[in-house]
Amino acid sequence: MINKITMKFFVSVLITGILTSCSALIPKLNPVSIVVNEAVNKYKYVIIAPTGNLTSGTSSIYGNTYSLVGVQANKTVNPGDVISGILTKKKY
Repeated sequence: MINKITMKFFVSVLITGILTSCSALIPKLNPVSIVVNEAVNKYKYVIIAPTGNLTSGTSSIYGNTYSLVGVQANKTVNPGDVISGILTKKKY
């Protein structure tokens, strides 16, 4: 029969293997490149191309021996609105 320490070690090695093998599936991202031709305050108008909404969400379950409670939160944002808000805040 396997004792508790051996079982904990086996489970920890298994979880570590699963987590590290899944991280290899994530694609590598390209570095960000920014091209600045002139200062932003030299422009009179800014045209922001139409963009679609980005949505993200999270959920959790809380509980004890008597009940369970589920909580879910979603957030939707339009990147064009974020860009225009930043430019407006900086008074451009």
